[in-house]
Amino acid sequence: GTVLSHLGRMPEALHHCQASVAHYRPQQHTYFASLFGLDVGVMAQLQEARVLWILGRPEAALTTVDRALTVARELGHPATRAYALFFASWVHYFRDEPQETLERSEEALCYSRENGIQIVDVWATSLNGWAHVRMGDSVQGIATLQSALDGQAAMQVRLLRPHFLGLLGEAMAGTGRRERAWELFTTALSESE
Repeated sequence: GTVLSHLGRMPEALHHCQASVAHYRPQQHTYFASLFGLDVGVMAQLQEARVLWILGRPEAALTTVDRALTVARELGHPATRAYALFFASWVHYFRDEPQETLERSEEALCYSRENGIQIVDVWATSLNGWAHVRMGDSVQGIATLQSALDGQAAMQVRLLRPHFLGLLGEAMAGTGRRERAWELFTTALSESE
């Protein structure tokens, strides 16, 4: 489902995610988390939530991500739980819910830092920064977004980076720094090619 969604084939992606979830049995499949680094059933639910949101079903996306987070908490697999927390904050971000995004991103930050999951740390930091901006604290939000982007650059993480550059650009534009915003938007477009 993940590959199909990145190819823009959302109905097929949803079908594959839902089929994966239907066949998933946590008691039987936890071994795969040690092989692949993440629990496949939880990840299928997280991708399903993302696809549901893209298909215009925000309530279903929220229900699905909450269900995945519950399973992730029960499994006790740190990387899976960290990703689930990030996806939960991501769904709230998609729904334009800054307070909920802030809460989930802070939980993802604490958990990922406790467990050394750096990729989730920098991604959750980005959403945390966005939430601060949306809640009226542009100074904190911009500093947090910049910190997250610096962390991504240091780790050489390119996945999601153009999106987060766009969030920083939007924040800069909102504070009147249009030239800097334009630079960020241009960089985001360049990096996404």
